[in-house]
Amino acid sequence: MGDGVVKVCVVQWGQSGAGPLFALELATAIEQSGHEILFSHSTRSESVAAVRARFESRDEIRTYRSRLGAILGLPRLVFHSMKLRRRLARENVDLVVIAMEHLWSSAISPILRSRRRPTILIVHDAEMHPGDYNRIEDRSRVFGRRFADGCVTLSPSVTSRIVELRQFGQAQTVTSIHPAFSAEVRPRPHNDPPIIGFFGRISEYKGVKRGKEAVDILRERGYRLVYRVVGNGDATQVSEMSHPDDQVVLGWIPDSAVHDSISEFDVLLLPYIEASQSGVLAQAMSLGVPTVATPVGGLREQALKSRVAVVAESTSSEDIADALEMVLNDPELQQTLHAGGIATARSEYSWNRLAGDVIAFGADSDKSRTGAQRKFTSNATQ
Repeated sequence: MGDGVVKVCVVQWGQSGAGPLFALELATAIEQSGHEILFSHSTRSESVAAVRARFESRDEIRTYRSRLGAILGLPRLVFHSMKLRRRLARENVDLVVIAMEHLWSSAISPILRSRRRPTILIVHDAEMHPGDYNRIEDRSRVFGRRFADGCVTLSPSVTSRIVELRQFGQAQTVTSIHPAFSAEVRPRPHNDPPIIGFFGRISEYKGVKRGKEAVDILRERGYRLVYRVVGNGDATQVSEMSHPDDQVVLGWIPDSAVHDSISEFDVLLLPYIEASQSGVLAQAMSLGVPTVATPVGGLREQALKSRVAVVAESTSSEDIADALEMVLNDPELQQTLHAGGIATARSEYSWNRLAGDVIAFGADSDKSRTGAQRKFTSNATQ
């Protein structure tokens, strides 16, 4: 490697959801900024074909499909982790970035840790959300964080909470952004009646029921609206959707269909009761889909800076309904949000920004550990 070139191992062992796509986008941006990538990923990932097509230097692991598989696969995990550790040393990897926490990557964090290089963890959520709590997964996350040299968060609220929990000190954290996912912009739909859409994993904290209440309030005000919920998860959250214009598409949505699903909405609704930030909003930004979000956690700041969203006054169904009504009644605002989201996705919320933050933070972490300047130099656009 020449001076200024950093070899980065990006680790993401998830199989589905935004995790594999997040890691792929981040690794691509780091590579495009002039650095080298070793990509460690699951052979069962939805992004496996794209990873193999993009990166020649890969580390592949067969992950589990069930809780029983996670336990039975532990001997294979330990063997693979030791093999990966030797490879990191042999290939002089300068920085390990765990792109999203995973049960297995947290479990083997002591094995990957080394005095030769820092390990940086990207923390998406400080704590597990209501309705998602799993004691084993929670303990695994806390354990894994003990062995990281620092963390990059995607919102100020997560940074504050991480420090408050004393899992990382202030000097061990840096706040970046959740970039907008790459997408081909579709023509804006003009459905009659308009479609108010929810997309993503269905869980208690996502506020699907609150969104239903808001749409029903608008129906009482004389609007005819479709409320479409698309995603997988807790079916009890949609059990009361019985209006003729309520639509539920319950089940896993593959990566190839995500953009099509969101692009069909006239307005994306994020009625979250709690949030760190939103990967769905990162999709809507690139697509230019006008969005209404609640003012919770890091979602408020992300929504305001995205320029694709209107933020409701509160999480009440009345305030969500008022925000939706404002967007629905103003075609000029809809076009402003559409254009604003696309522009932001290509500038302030680009993957180059996160890549630059990760590399720069890796340099700071390395200097604080060794007391010496190494070869970390960010060529990414800030």
